Amino acid sequence: GAAFDLFPFFDGRDPEEQVMRIAEMRGTAELEAFAHRYNLELPSSVREFIAQNSAVDPLPWSTLVDSDNEHRTSDELFDLLDGLLAWDPEERLLPFE
Repeated sequence: GAAFDLFPFFDGRDPEEQVMRIAEMRGTAELEAFAHRYNLELPSSVREFIAQNSAVDPLPWSTLVDSDNEHRTSDELFDLLDGLLAWDPEERLLPFE
């Protein structure tokens, strides 16, 4: 969140709401695919959120860029965030990568 001056980056009252805040930014399709791939039972509040927002596409990181933070952002940062915030741990970047 430091690059965008957002603290915390994905604010939620609890883990379920935090997942929904991430899905608002990163889209719901990957979350659904992740849950399906691993046969995860999502909490009812998250399932309801997905049902109501099934067409939510990932927002470009550039939507968070403004004149106050543009000097701290780059395409490389956006690629890094995509890799670090992948839902599926098999697709997520590891520290040594």
